Amino acid sequence: MTGGAGRFAVTERVPPAPADSTAGHTTTECHNLTPRERDIVALLMVGHTCKEVAAELTLSVHTVQHYIERLKLRLGQKTLHGLVSSLGRSEPSLLSYMANGGGESLVSAG
Repeated sequence: MTGGAGRFAVTERVPPAPADSTAGHTTTECHNLTPRERDIVALLMVGHTCKEVAAELTLSVHTVQHYIERLKLRLGQKTLHGLVSSLGRSEPSLLSYMANGGGESLVSAG
């Protein structure tokens, strides 16, 4: 073996995509949010707490917090306020989303 070359070709490692518990669900145009993520963010944007969002969507508080943490990681935000602010600036239609009954959300409560 010459020039430090090993037996196997060295290729650049591509990190695996993060696991998504909503695999198979359709996404919307807003940052590729799933319908459930869009519902959660829309409720947070109008001032609901995690507990209120959970009750509204018949989810556990832990599940809502998990969605929020995953969205913060995906969108590079450190706080809930930063997440809601960045989504509000980039997608103002979310503000009217829940006022219109959830629009095109495909997620049924329950």
